[in-house]
Amino acid sequence: MGKISDFFFDSDDNDPKDVKEDVKQCEMPDDMKQHAIDTAKPLVAKKKPHKEVASTLKKEFDEKYEATWICIAGTDYGSSITHAKECFIYFYLNKTAIMLFKA
Repeated sequence: MGKISDFFFDSDDNDPKDVKEDVKQCEMPDDMKQHAIDTAKPLVAKKKPHKEVASTLKKEFDEKYEATWICIAGTDYGSSITHAKECFIYFYLNKTAIMLFKA
């Protein structure tokens, strides 16, 4: 039987394989999409702060795919954005929503 905290929070496991992914909208090549998910999964699995998830993704994509990328991570936000063609993804990892796009 699990710990009482398991009923209120995600599992204490830090294994990225246990992180559920749900891509809501994607307008980028498959390899870029997978890179975003693979970069964020370990951070979400380790329950890193949303700001750290966002800044890590932004830095990674600025370096690999040229600036300027913007990333928003959290559990409750609205948005209205304009993005570069083929440079947008909106997905969930567990309960964390992540929006990554190139301005």
